[in-house]
Amino acid sequence: MPLVVKDAENTAMKVTTFLESLCEQLVEQVEVGSILYFANCKIVPIKERRFQPNGALDREIMLEEGSHWRVHTGSYQYKLPEVKIEFTSLNDVRFLAPGSTINVLGILVGVGQIASFSAETRVDPGGGYEAAPDDAEVGATGERRRRELQVVDSSGFVTRVSIWNERADSFKGEEHDVIMLRNAVVAPHGGVTLNVYKKTVIKITPTDLVVKDDVAALVEWYDNIPEGHVYNHASGGYSAVSGQLPGVRPRTFCKTVREVRNSAFGSGNKVETFNVIGKIRQVTSKNLLYRACKSPDCNKSAVGPNTCKIDAHQKLKGRKRYCYTLRVSIGNGSKSGLLPITIFSPLADAILNMEAEELWKFRKNDGDIDTVLSPLIDSCWWFTVQARTHRWFSRNTGTSHDEIQYNATGAVRLEDPEDVEENDSEENDEEDEDNQTRQPAADEEDGDESEDSDEDDSDSSLH
Repeated sequence: MPLVVKDAENTAMKVTTFLESLCEQLVEQVEVGSILYFANCKIVPIKERRFQPNGALDREIMLEEGSHWRVHTGSYQYKLPEVKIEFTSLNDVRFLAPGSTINVLGILVGVGQIASFSAETRVDPGGGYEAAPDDAEVGATGERRRRELQVVDSSGFVTRVSIWNERADSFKGEEHDVIMLRNAVVAPHGGVTLNVYKKTVIKITPTDLVVKDDVAALVEWYDNIPEGHVYNHASGGYSAVSGQLPGVRPRTFCKTVREVRNSAFGSGNKVETFNVIGKIRQVTSKNLLYRACKSPDCNKSAVGPNTCKIDAHQKLKGRKRYCYTLRVSIGNGSKSGLLPITIFSPLADAILNMEAEELWKFRKNDGDIDTVLSPLIDSCWWFTVQARTHRWFSRNTGTSHDEIQYNATGAVRLEDPEDVEENDSEENDEEDEDNQTRQPAADEEDGDESEDSDEDDSDSSLH
């Protein structure tokens, strides 16, 4: 028979016994709100996590022969010891080992949209696969849903927090709210992030007396931050869901286009995240739009070889939905060469300042797409990019090829950039044109687009 008790810190723990006589006594004598005393019991790891209540420890109290317990009656004459919750500074989180369990008190500075994607592994686990922390929560449909939060504390460091599935759906916190996380787990993704597990307790604007002073001090610090203050991020990159926040300095420094092209980022099984700064030199409108899954949280294709595999999404009814595959090439100057970057929705929607479905209607009404894309030319951007190796098959030669793909997960437009033209001018003046990263022609690669694509064949590269 299981029951759940909480201590003065509001931390839950299961109490379990398999003794029939003891079960009968507990049923007869214990009710909600009873104060219980236990002695000579065992503390053992939880075996059946599916029955674990949210916020409970991963240990349980086991009552056996020889264990003693009683229900306290009458007034409680003993003063509970003062409880102090120890919070870890987000500045220190960067140096903790993966898997560390910590408590955090901070301010929400970003609340991302929900991302929905298949639970299947898409890349080698050793190369950066970010598994859901609670595999038991993945539904029969194979769908996972994640919402990313951005949290800052008085150290001035921002950290991503990933919450999953039902908790992602029901999250009510907003920017500028105080958030308390107890038993959050450190994860090594793009620097350091925090994962929310079943045992993690989340409180928005906590009112617990034991944290009253901590909350007041945090709010006072936040309210007195000067305008234009720049935070530091504990992560090197950002997902397209939570975006790259303005006024937050990434963990990693920016690379130049030349440095990226001469590097081994993304080779083999590696999935690597880096920042690069450059001006957009080319934009292509070919296959800019594609028919997407009808779930608003999913940007997988609705047709073709890379169609969405989530059963619940395939059953959705309604009008067609569209997303972007925005392809740009950036450079720092005449010596740097070009770096091709692919940008998907919803990040591409933000960069173009126009939703994909809106552009679809614009084109259907004989609108000129180039008028939407041309303002990007020569604009300077700070991109956060994921690099990985992609194998594609050439219909022309019948052979397969490996290439490194660069997909943007965050972007900030630099209105007053430093002079990036000179970034690559001091060295490597002679550069072989063959070193430029090759993009396969559209008729060679089997990508998200299919023969059922709604996109026309016109290819207008803007220079």
